[in-house]
Amino acid sequence: MKTKNLIFVILTLIGLNSAVIAQQKYALLVGGNYLPGNEIPVEHRWNNGQNMDPVKGYDEFWNDCYLMWELLYDADFYGYSNENINVLFGGGEDYTFDEQDDRYKSWPNFPEIPYITDGAATKTNVMDALDDYSALTENDYLFIWIMSNGGNTDPEDNMHSYVYLWGYDPQHPNDGRLYDYELADALDDINAQKIVVIIQAPNAGGFIDQLEGDNRVIITSSDFNEAARRADNRTVTNQSRTENEVDENEITYNHGEFGFHLYSAFHGADPTENEEYYDGLKFSVANKNEDRVVSFKEMNDDWLSQYQSAAEEPLYSSIDSDDGRLSTPQFAYLVIDDLSEQDDVNLNGIIAVTSDKDQGYEKVTLSYCDVNITNAVVHFLGEARLFIEQSYSLSGLSIGENVIMKGNNGSSALFIISPYGLNVNSNTVFTGLNEHPLGRSFYCGNERN
Repeated sequence: MKTKNLIFVILTLIGLNSAVIAQQKYALLVGGNYLPGNEIPVEHRWNNGQNMDPVKGYDEFWNDCYLMWELLYDADFYGYSNENINVLFGGGEDYTFDEQDDRYKSWPNFPEIPYITDGAATKTNVMDALDDYSALTENDYLFIWIMSNGGNTDPEDNMHSYVYLWGYDPQHPNDGRLYDYELADALDDINAQKIVVIIQAPNAGGFIDQLEGDNRVIITSSDFNEAARRADNRTVTNQSRTENEVDENEITYNHGEFGFHLYSAFHGADPTENEEYYDGLKFSVANKNEDRVVSFKEMNDDWLSQYQSAAEEPLYSSIDSDDGRLSTPQFAYLVIDDLSEQDDVNLNGIIAVTSDKDQGYEKVTLSYCDVNITNAVVHFLGEARLFIEQSYSLSGLSIGENVIMKGNNGSSALFIISPYGLNVNSNTVFTGLNEHPLGRSFYCGNERN
């Protein structure tokens, strides 16, 4: 004889008076020396030193830096506050010139932000910023983006890369270069949940081996001995495509080849808001599994590797590759695959639950494992549903301190199937977006023959 489970379905918004500490996302954006002089060797200069405007320098340094700031700030989905985005660019001011298009100015588009640059891109400022991030906790997320000229040490088997920063003086080279091992040492002192480092610079590949670690995603635009180039206005099929846009005043706004594709894949459109790369190919296909969010792995493996046409090889090193810990610019950890028969699953920090449309299911299952959620903001994307199924020998789901569970669709829900019920801390908040609370179903009984 079977006894039916006791089912509680709670679909109302629960507001608790106790305070919940929100996990934070931080970003450091560095636009280095966009006016490289003869003191920097040609092979270390951006675009091999070619086609630099004698007055404006390489405008793509600003254009790509601004786009990265806009990507992080200009959407609730990305969720970075401007206070948490530290922009170190050139000599310390936003890049401007006569007749510059409003597209690359913050104040016409975001009146609350008159300028985005917080300081000069000097080595001192970069190291000070990294030192400040040592106060981050294991629940925070840090995103670092660097674009500059870059070199490597000789002999080649030394395999160290560096980027040139503002104020480089060949008489005191180490004061104006950020070396891969210096950045690695700084990151070792930052106890964040996830650290993402993206470097668009010549000869940047040496940063990969130095920076990789258990909680890091590292991407460089080129290998140790390769250039980094301006977007070339062509696709891999040699079709003509405007990647560096031209405005009504016939002024060209350039981008890095790597930077153009990075931004467009994550944004779902190019800097001019064109959603198609060329006729019949939309940038949205970068989201290969159609799970509502583009991961760094998808951007690299499924878009950049196919459509970047400049002659350099982006490098990608990450713990994300095989163990289900994918991340995106907005989420440090995606729960997308079924995780079963593990000893335990510990979730903290900034998390998203999403479903793999390509596989035809709308739920993610964690079964036969202990599941502990603490100090976390868990976003349920679209109609994704998280099923947590406990065996009889386990202790059940535990939701600890400072947890927010956010649904953004009337169908998103958390289902707990456990003979042990649910252990929820008193300051857990279940909430939602667009007046849709997160659905919760608790199956608390046993079902036996």
